[in-house]
Amino acid sequence: MIEIMNRVRGLLSRAFVSKVNDSGGLQYARVQFSELESSENIVRIQPYGLSTVPDGKNESVVLCVNGVRGQSIIIAVDDSSSRPRNRAPGETVLYSKKGATISLLDIVKIEADKVEIKCNEFNVNSGALKVT
Repeated sequence: MIEIMNRVRGLLSRAFVSKVNDSGGLQYARVQFSELESSENIVRIQPYGLSTVPDGKNESVVLCVNGVRGQSIIIAVDDSSSRPRNRAPGETVLYSKKGATISLLDIVKIEADKVEIKCNEFNVNSGALKVT
């Protein structure tokens, strides 16, 4: 019974992602659970259609399948130092460590030092076009 309780308690853990391998079909990372415990080559699950690469000591949530550290999967990663703040209720923001943002609320707003669009055809359908 104690082993079962230990496995249940060990299902979810907080950890820090310290190194990421983004060269293959899946992304693998090194995580630090504590000063004394770390694991290498942990699969990082990402949502379909979105891929990010953590770049340092990012806080994460790790799911340990069956409560076993050797069967860990990273299910969330956060970088509180670069996360945009003071946004409106319902607003969604895609952001980078270097400050580029795409925010969605009642308008789509793109903020970046440089924007590059590469396509075969570019169409704009607008009631008014304003360039400043």
